[in-house]
Amino acid sequence: MKGTFAGRKLWWTLLVLAGLAGIAYWQRQPVLAWYHVRQLSYAYQNNREACANKVAALEEAAWPSVFAEMRKDDAIVCGNMQYALYLMAKAWGIADPRTQQLVERLHLQYDEFSPAGREKVLMLLTGLLQLEGPRPAPAPFTKVVSDVLLMAEKQNELRTPSLLLAAELVEAVQPGQWVDVCRDMAERGLKDAFAGTRVAAVQLVLREPMRNEKELIAQMVPLLRDPELAVRKAVVIALASESDSVREEHFLPLLHDSEAEVQFLSEMALRKRGLGDDDIAIARDLGDSRPATRMRVLHRVGLLREVNLSALVRRLSQDPEPAVRAAAVRAAGENPHLNLADRLREMAEGDPSDVVRSNARHYLQEAAALVPR
Repeated sequence: MKGTFAGRKLWWTLLVLAGLAGIAYWQRQPVLAWYHVRQLSYAYQNNREACANKVAALEEAAWPSVFAEMRKDDAIVCGNMQYALYLMAKAWGIADPRTQQLVERLHLQYDEFSPAGREKVLMLLTGLLQLEGPRPAPAPFTKVVSDVLLMAEKQNELRTPSLLLAAELVEAVQPGQWVDVCRDMAERGLKDAFAGTRVAAVQLVLREPMRNEKELIAQMVPLLRDPELAVRKAVVIALASESDSVREEHFLPLLHDSEAEVQFLSEMALRKRGLGDDDIAIARDLGDSRPATRMRVLHRVGLLREVNLSALVRRLSQDPEPAVRAAAVRAAGENPHLNLADRLREMAEGDPSDVVRSNARHYLQEAAALVPR
């Protein structure tokens, strides 16, 4: 009797242990996910890569734990989760159904994430669009990405990453798609109070589908005088090739910028437009804040064969300093071959300076006296 009871007890014990082992095996992936995601949450530069790879290896099983961490308003934690999700999608590829499922889940739970988590979602989607894959990207994928973008762009604090995402999206969709929306986003971004947003807007305008937006390019010109160094640098680079819309004279003041890097970039922009060493030297003098230096240009141009003297004198005739305009009048009057009679007449009739008007009339009378009767 005792043996029978002991046998049954052993049998039930083994059965319970087997059940517990089955449950443990069944829950193995969620438990591992919880553990490795927790480790990744506290990871820093020295162990972040290893922790993120362990989470990525768990694939979809890690999603619930990862998404839970992205509800925390901690940029480092959310950034670590973003990296793990990126490693998963990178291994799958942009056209893989699992990647599609991932972006759909991110869209579905977007409102549950913290502000830091939402920002990392946008950065993750930006990174996914940069992966190698079919172009245009799969329409279901870009549709979900665009839905997230529209949600995020309404929030001021997410405008910068939204513009970065838009820059990738507009090149990943069918030609012509999203250009109108991106134009409006860029226009708002160029006027944003945050320098990083203005830079992101400039980078969006640089994308190939946006390069024909001449009104946006014109709106970037005032940003050449932006108080923020990063913005001035971005705009100089962006406008360097826009010779149809942006004239060389827009870059001249930047040859005297307070930052040497902006000076260098401006000089490179002018060289890209065909200006040589002598032209750059003249350009630098033209942009000088001292009237005497600007006037000095008129004494040098005769020695330079590549300079368009007529255009140069015409520019100096519009200088804000009366003394410089007077010098330009003299140069125009003493060099009739420049064909600036029209400009002399304008100055004789309407220049704010009595001296300049008088000088312009004088040279016009001299020119009239030389005409054969």
